[in-house]
Amino acid sequence: MLHDRKKWNLPFVQSIIYHQVVEHIVNTPIYPSMAEDQFISQNENHGEYSVRSAYHFCVQELLNTSHFKVQGSWNLIWKLKIPQG
Repeated sequence: MLHDRKKWNLPFVQSIIYHQVVEHIVNTPIYPSMAEDQFISQNENHGEYSVRSAYHFCVQELLNTSHFKVQGSWNLIWKLKIPQG
């Protein structure tokens, strides 16, 4: 985006993105009412960012997920011991 306006920097986008994708990017609306970008992720208790913290933030703060709720012990998923990739 152009720093001084809420508008796509078309020459820059065209220089770094495959031409088949550029049209999709520049057709994505940039809403004038949006505020400046800001850091919104919340850290875990140990002070580090994780996918888990981002997931919890999205579920708790950004999304209405009431229609997805299913009974069960879903918190057990977070306690699984799986290899890190």
